[in-house]
Formats: sequence, structure tokens, C-alpha cells
Amino acid sequence: MNAANRVFLLCLAMLGGTYVLLIVAMLGADLLFTSPGDFIEALSSPEIRYAIRLSLISCTISTLLALWVAVPLGYLLARTNFPGKAIVDTLLDVPIVLPHAGDRS
Repeated sequence: MNAANRVFLLCLAMLGGTYVLLIVAMLGADLLFTSPGDFIEALSSPEIRYAIRLSLISCTISTLLALWVAVPLGYLLARTNFPGKAIVDTLLDVPIVLPHAGDRS
């Protein structure tokens, strides 16, 4: 491995390590400033339980729907050639590239 590759890999490792340390620091801060009683109190709130239940249900449904469409479409795009394949591929990339508009009211 030449020196340029080592420098490049070192820079990537430093960047990734800094990111991981930031996440660990945020988790540590949460642990230091939150007691188990606060956590239990939050879970006893009906609003919090409803939000957790709604998140789990909606994530499960959206994952199943996405798999139902994504697996056959991915197989089709990977294994076949058809007219308009580039257009379909481009349309599938739009949600990744463009953020959603959100609520602007």
C-alpha cells in the first residue's frame, strides 16, 4: 500500500471515528441526564405509548409494502432490459435525491 492510500484511509478512519464518538457522546449524555424513573414515567404516559405503538405499526406496514414493490421491481431492473428502463430507474431514485416537502403550513 502506498503512502497516498494510507493517508486517504487514515482520513476516512478519523472522519468515521469522529462520527462514532459523537454518537457515543450523545448516548452517554442521555444516560447521565436521564434517570430510570424518568424513563418509566415517560412510558407510563398514554400519549407516549400511543406514539410508540403508532410508530411500530406504521413502520411495519410501510416496510411490508415497500418490500412487496421493491423486490419484484429490483429483480426486474437487475435481470431484464426493456424500453424505458432508464426512466423507471430515474423515477425510483427521485425520493432518495429530493427531500420530501413536509408540512409548510
